[in-house]
Amino acid sequence: MLAMRGDAKSLVQGDRFSKGIRLPQNGDWDDLILCDAHEKQIGRGDDYAVRLLRRAPDAPMIMDGRATLLANPEPDLLVHFIYGTVWRHVVSGLRRGEPLHLGPYKDELLSRLLNNGPYDFQTMVARSGMMLRELGPIDMALNPYRVKMMQRWAWRFALNGFEFYLFTARGKLPDIWKEYVANDNRALIAANGHGVDIRAMPSLRPIIDLMSGS
Repeated sequence: MLAMRGDAKSLVQGDRFSKGIRLPQNGDWDDLILCDAHEKQIGRGDDYAVRLLRRAPDAPMIMDGRATLLANPEPDLLVHFIYGTVWRHVVSGLRRGEPLHLGPYKDELLSRLLNNGPYDFQTMVARSGMMLRELGPIDMALNPYRVKMMQRWAWRFALNGFEFYLFTARGKLPDIWKEYVANDNRALIAANGHGVDIRAMPSLRPIIDLMSGS
């Protein structure tokens, strides 16, 4: 989060369970769930994801502007980042409100993170289409949460103008989505999201209302 913050003095952070906004410098951090060695191992894809997203503004548009083509020379590192972000958030004690669970996938994801694979849970990356009607597109970071997509459950989070999806369900995604899967994909296609006012999104409206103090 520090690297993503850039030159700004702080991050603007909302929470589903408390009113107003917070202005942390580096985002949430939980130093109780992992030792230093395991934190380095689980977070080894973080720097790679930062570099990939920083190059994104120069990435070419394809499919008549419906997608962005991202150079992804080490796809395992990007998938490792997605796995690690979801795992750390779900098991962290910093959350408030309703509990999150990975169920049987908690240990399976941890094993893959500590053993550098296999990266067989499929992932996808999309360019965010979140906006506020009066401001236009906005760059909003979202902690991982569950969302239903393509008739199956996924973990979704957003960072630096992109959305990341982790599908823990068994079985491959439909063939029509094959070219968007991040696993083993060095020429990553990120679908460009349609402009959707975040206040019209049921999963985000509670956060926006609380940030505004309503």
